[in-house]
Amino acid sequence: KWGIASTCSYSTATVPVAVELASAATADLSGDRMMEGFKEVSDLGDEAVWIPAVRTLAVVDKNKGKLLRIRIGVSASDDERLQMAAAIARLALTRL
Repeated sequence: KWGIASTCSYSTATVPVAVELASAATADLSGDRMMEGFKEVSDLGDEAVWIPAVRTLAVVDKNKGKLLRIRIGVSASDDERLQMAAAIARLALTRL
């Protein structure tokens, strides 16, 4: 359920993978942009930033007033984590 602030965590027993999805009723990325090393991500939602230090992608859908954060915990490079998070974001944005 995508409420005012909701979080879902997924992990596997056999493969070291964890995915966390969090949604909030806001369209403000200012807090995410305060994180060290953040990078703007184009072509994803209305605005998006990748925060490598915490392996999190934050994406805004301004029409719905929603902020989606996707955290990827997997043994992979930052670029691969970003690609995984972006793929999940594209799917999740259609369901917000």
